[in-house]
Amino acid sequence: MKAAICNQAADLDSVACAVVYADIIGAKAIVPIPRDDLRLRAEVEFLLEKVGYSKDDILFEDEFEPSQIEELVLVDHNVLPKEFECLNSKVTEIIDHHTDECILPIHKTIARTGSCASLIVKRITELGKTLNANQALMLLGAVLIDTRNLVHGHPTTPEDTEAAQLLVQKAGIEPDALFKELWGIKSDLSKFTPQELLRKDYKEVDQNGIKVGFSTIYASLEALSGNIMAEAEKYRIQKELDHLIIMTADHSTDPIRKELAILPLKQKIIEHLNKNGTDLVPKTQLEGITVYDLRNTAYSRKQVLPIIKEIITRI
Repeated sequence: MKAAICNQAADLDSVACAVVYADIIGAKAIVPIPRDDLRLRAEVEFLLEKVGYSKDDILFEDEFEPSQIEELVLVDHNVLPKEFECLNSKVTEIIDHHTDECILPIHKTIARTGSCASLIVKRITELGKTLNANQALMLLGAVLIDTRNLVHGHPTTPEDTEAAQLLVQKAGIEPDALFKELWGIKSDLSKFTPQELLRKDYKEVDQNGIKVGFSTIYASLEALSGNIMAEAEKYRIQKELDHLIIMTADHSTDPIRKELAILPLKQKIIEHLNKNGTDLVPKTQLEGITVYDLRNTAYSRKQVLPIIKEIITRI
């Protein structure tokens, strides 16, 4: 079986890239989360349904055997998580917009765009393939969400703007209306428990035996109901993590506000992040845990996680 696999966070950008690129190259899309957890990504479910793509055509975690995979394309990440490292020899291509950490001698399309979907568009064009309207709509939704509707500057790049223009033509849809619809769905966190919020946009890395989880939540921690920090500590123990990092991004304010908390707190991590330009300043104590203002709002998990991986084995 030939497959395209997205990253563990399985956000809209990642899932859209896997689904569309798998379609284009005649492969199977793999989303490495439990099938039931897709419901936590309501905007992903909504757009899949809107374009008529059945969830039954996606393979989720534990729904395939590594021995079934003959060729594997990584989209929206460039290093397989530990549980899939046995598939390294099967990786034939990477399309990604994160820092390149892959040493495999294979075809790579890696650039620091706002959305990986923009690079999928570039690669499909290179292959001489054509997107249909539904494929274009799926990728357009991803580009708009990851660039906050093509807001000028970080994280939007000229490649994102160019890709969006092509996708708008192919999809035949008004992009502002699509963005508002998707962002409204993504921003509604009212029906989720604290643990579901931690799982909703989650990545995990194992750095030389040290396990770090990273949850992104699109609201301020103080605005969330329930004992979020107590639940976060339970989640950390359940996942057998050495550290759980929580980053928030509150888009209801102008300018955007971001926060960061580390369980358990290691001051050396904060110091190392600040040496790399994050500008973390203590904001408040929430359930006995220090929450930091992340004043350099250009930093997202894409920038913060590699910095943490760099220091984590030395503290």
